[in-house]
Amino acid sequence: MAANQAGPQGDFVRVFLNSLPKLYQTLKPEQKHDLEVKVRDWLTSSFQSDLGEKVERTLSVGNFGPLPLVHEFVRFMPELLQLYINGLYYSTIALAGVTAERFCFDLVNMADFRIDDKVLSNEEKEAVMGMRFVDLIDLLSKWSLIQDSTKGKLHEIRRTRNIYVHPNAPPFDMAKNDAKRLIQLACEIAENEFGPNGISRYVIEDGALRLRPRRD
Repeated sequence: MAANQAGPQGDFVRVFLNSLPKLYQTLKPEQKHDLEVKVRDWLTSSFQSDLGEKVERTLSVGNFGPLPLVHEFVRFMPELLQLYINGLYYSTIALAGVTAERFCFDLVNMADFRIDDKVLSNEEKEAVMGMRFVDLIDLLSKWSLIQDSTKGKLHEIRRTRNIYVHPNAPPFDMAKNDAKRLIQLACEIAENEFGPNGISRYVIEDGALRLRPRRD
């Protein structure tokens, strides 16, 4: 909730506060019910206040899937879309970075790495995943685990995320456009790398999603 407060010199400044949970705990049962109704009405009104824009954002994100939930990055995708649809652009950008990293981790986990004819152990894979994100992307590209276009998209997500989450002044005026772009990139990565399509890791056979057979 926003409000005006007098600053040290008597000037008014904008502040944000939330005292409803504390107030709620002090109320009698019937008063709690009345407050719950008011909060429900406020939430409904708040959601509907920009419903047209939410519809527009819903229809403007990229296509992907079906994606197998066995991969961790897939579990972030619904929340990522919801953040953008609800206009939470800064959070969208942050979670897009997390989703991109999880995507890379999933590739490491599912890959059959061989170095000097030795298969990497789970502990060695964890060491690979502990690399800096920028180096991990380059390594996945060097090992031909991602397409060249995916490498560029992952780096764009990484660079944009860093602008917003590192300790410098975030360009809030650009957050809406940046969030939309990162959503589109995340969807393109999922579509191109996991499909299902003619070149991705998954195909649809007999009405079921299946991992594409390895080509040695």
